[in-house]
This record gives sequence, structure tokens and C-alpha cells, in this order.
Amino acid sequence: MDVAKIIENIELICKEKNIKMSTLLKLSGLTSHLFSDWKSQKSSPSISALEKMCAFLDVALGELFKDDNQKLTLSQERLLEEWRGLSSCEKEALYIYIQAMKSNLKS
Repeated sequence: MDVAKIIENIELICKEKNIKMSTLLKLSGLTSHLFSDWKSQKSSPSISALEKMCAFLDVALGELFKDDNQKLTLSQERLLEEWRGLSSCEKEALYIYIQAMKSNLKS
């Protein structure tokens, strides 16, 4: 696990979403001391801690492990930007719609 890359991605997502790190940590039930240990690589984040952060940030766990070398296509970037603008209810509805489309393709 590349802890430095995970920390970098967390900070980038917070910046993109205009969320202060202190707010993320507090609402995720984590301490700034713990995050500091991660940054200095005295310890590594648990999957459970990362999942709590992802839940608050509304991102998939895989986003934290993403490498800069994995560039999105223009279509993927456009879809992701639209996704980020949706409410939780709208995201769920879209997810259900996509699942229905996929199952219709299999029939």
C-alpha cells in the first residue's frame, strides 16, 4: 500500500470538494494525530478508516488508490463531473437505471 499516494489522493479530493481536512477527520471519527502518523508513515491507514473517509467524501475506495498515470478519458471525466453534481437520491436512481440497462442487454 503506497500510503503517500493515498494521502495525496485524500488531500486532492478534499481540495476538489472544498472540504477541510479537520472536518473530514472529525466527521469520519478519526483524529488529526492519526492522520499525521499516516503522513509521516509511522503507521498505515486501515481499510475501515479509509472506508469512513470515502463515505463522507462520497467516493469509491478505489479513488484513494488511484495513480496519476491512470488518466480518465474525456467521456469518463464528463460522466464523473456530472455524477459529482447529483444528490444521493439521484445517484441511487441512476445506479438502478444502469443496472436495468445492463440486465436488458443480457436478455
